[in-house]
Amino acid sequence: KLLCCCCPCCMACLQKVLEMLNEMVYTDVAIRGCNYPVAAKNVIKMLATDLDVWALVHGSTRIVRVLGEFAIGAGGTFVCYLLLTNPAIASRASEVLSQVQGASDMLYTSDTDGTLVASAVICFGVATAFMTIFDHAADALMYCLLYKRDNNVDCEVPESFKLAGVAPAGYQKYPDK
Repeated sequence: KLLCCCCPCCMACLQKVLEMLNEMVYTDVAIRGCNYPVAAKNVIKMLATDLDVWALVHGSTRIVRVLGEFAIGAGGTFVCYLLLTNPAIASRASEVLSQVQGASDMLYTSDTDGTLVASAVICFGVATAFMTIFDHAADALMYCLLYKRDNNVDCEVPESFKLAGVAPAGYQKYPDK
């Protein structure tokens, strides 16, 4: 029984680790031009030495991702709600749309609930796609900066890293320009 309880948890953990590793491996392949197994070794080595930096970046981007998905999805749905229920806003939007031929009746619907559900699905879908790309880009940027630092590539620390005080420890060896 104990094995049956622990096995799904261990497999879920392993799946999350492999998904994260896979994302970083493709970044390493793009940077170094090496094959997948070599890149996997490089990623494991780098993440083992800079786990704190990865945890900080990954955790903060996860928070921004969730907040962004909620803000974009809820904001878009709320704008749709206002267009459908507020007569003043709807009439102004109709005036604007009347300038486009055949678009004057676009805002009329007899089923506001269905339209709001469709709006929410579309807005949250767009938000999820956008914030997923943001999350992957932030992780790839973090990996690129760690690669530059570990391979003594002369680079300038981004000003936002300096201001936030989150520049990885190795960056202090590079002088400000």
